[in-house]
Amino acid sequence: MYLKSTKEVTYNNSTTTSVTVLMTGTLEEIYMKVGSGKTKMVYNYTDVDGGVYAHTFYELTDAERDELYPLIEANLPDINVVGEAAYNLAMYYEGFRYKMAEEFAELTFDDIEIIEE
Repeated sequence: MYLKSTKEVTYNNSTTTSVTVLMTGTLEEIYMKVGSGKTKMVYNYTDVDGGVYAHTFYELTDAERDELYPLIEANLPDINVVGEAAYNLAMYYEGFRYKMAEEFAELTFDDIEIIEE
């Protein structure tokens, strides 16, 4: 599973050049430290030509997750059909769509699709 933009974005791929390409986003790790109230997600953004835009992480607090949930709830699969693990992964990727839209000014939430492999 990964994210892919449906619109191209422009970014500086070196100190002197820029490229305009479709971007992808992948969550590499998702983990919660028990009792911390935070979920840490390691992710990367790459362009469709293989260039790495960013490899980093962000932390989502339980409060932020609770605020985000109503915005993504309608897009989530039925937990009774897909199971808890697939449901949770879908939930994190739906939230990651917002993060990617924040990162790239040219994109909105609707310009980013979830690709399931």
